[in-house]
Amino acid sequence: MFKARLSVVILLLPVASGCSRVENTFEIDDPSGSVTSAELRLCGSRVMLNRSGVQFRGSQRARCEDDGVIAVRLSDGSETSCPIGYVTAGAAQDFKFVVEKSQCRVVLDAGDASRTSPR
Repeated sequence: MFKARLSVVILLLPVASGCSRVENTFEIDDPSGSVTSAELRLCGSRVMLNRSGVQFRGSQRARCEDDGVIAVRLSDGSETSCPIGYVTAGAAQDFKFVVEKSQCRVVLDAGDASRTSPR
């Protein structure tokens, strides 16, 4: 009985380890304080980024291979967007932007410095 359970556990380990829990990080710097909200739109889902001081931050696993956007609402009611470059499922990627003068500028994207998931 013990051998049967052990072999089931051993057989399931590669399957479980193949499921990626790697998070992608998304950050917007708002030095002027003009951003009221930032919503990540990626792989068919929407996630609000959390404000901490002059930054909005969030993380999410890429469940697809596609591009996305962070929709940014400004204090004057207007909107701008920060384009997310191509994300790859299972890869850890960082995206960082700064919003200045109602415009979103890329500071770091996954193509500049991507992390690799530990194996």
